Amino acid sequence: MRLAALEVLSPAEIDSIHDATVHILQTAGVKVLGKRMLSLLRDKGCRVDSDRGVAYFTRSMVDSALDSVPRTFELFDRTGKSAFLLGDRIPRSRPGTTRSTGWTARAAKRAPPA
Repeated sequence: MRLAALEVLSPAEIDSIHDATVHILQTAGVKVLGKRMLSLLRDKGCRVDSDRGVAYFTRSMVDSALDSVPRTFELFDRTGKSAFLLGDRIPRSRPGTTRSTGWTARAAKRAPPA
């Protein structure tokens, strides 16, 4: 039996989040601690405030970077064994183990309340 893909956000909601994110990157920028990284970002076309250590990204920079991202990512466990594939709406995973369930439970217990 094949289950329908879970759609948490509508395409319009995803676009709205993207627009808001780009607005933040354009107006507030990103604090960059390394001078070499600031220089690299300036060389790549970012507006940089060297005194404050902030780089500002344009919409075209963000969209170009997103266009270059692969449609899928294969993730591996610590031993190098394929754990699961993310992206392109292809749900493939490995069965959970008692050990991984324990790790998840410990992480959830330590997480701050929502």
